[in-house]
Amino acid sequence: MKFRWVLVIMFCLPGWCREPQIISDARDSETARNLASYDGKWWAEADNYEREGFLWGADDCERWDAHVPSSYRVPEEEISRYYQTHPGDRGLAVVEVSKKLAPHIRIQKPPEGAEDYTNRHGFFDGSWYRLGSESERFGFLEGYIGCLRTYVKGGVASYPKPIHYYDDKIWDYVDTQGLKGSQEAVADILSRFRSKTKAN
Repeated sequence: MKFRWVLVIMFCLPGWCREPQIISDARDSETARNLASYDGKWWAEADNYEREGFLWGADDCERWDAHVPSSYRVPEEEISRYYQTHPGDRGLAVVEVSKKLAPHIRIQKPPEGAEDYTNRHGFFDGSWYRLGSESERFGFLEGYIGCLRTYVKGGVASYPKPIHYYDDKIWDYVDTQGLKGSQEAVADILSRFRSKTKAN
């Protein structure tokens, strides 16, 4: 099956986008959680780069590893609008908000001439990873590992370390592997650092 991935370049308008956050030292020890833990309170504290990374990571995992219908096809600004207009639902998980909104959102057709990514994991490769901000990479790993924890057997045991540990490992791998690391999917690089569990 052929999937179409579109890389959209956004221009930030004053008051609409902020500079990407640096992940604070207080968050250095955070491990990825089950997707149900990422709710409106988390969303309000994350910057738009972390949110976007989270949506991309969760979608990438759901599509290629968990093989479940993607819950994250709703644009980030629609999820933000929902939480702003439904303050009583801040405890609702982002995945649940996305599922509520999805039937009411028209998915735009990719513009003519948009790049087609027919490979697994699309453009989420080492080159993309190196260009991303720290909060975008952190969000991607939150979403991706969170999805594994939610849907994939052994997902909790496979990635027990802090998110920063995996970010550093992926970054070092891409940095030392040259072209090979740049072209390899982030998900495949991440899998090199999963914890080995003893067979029962």
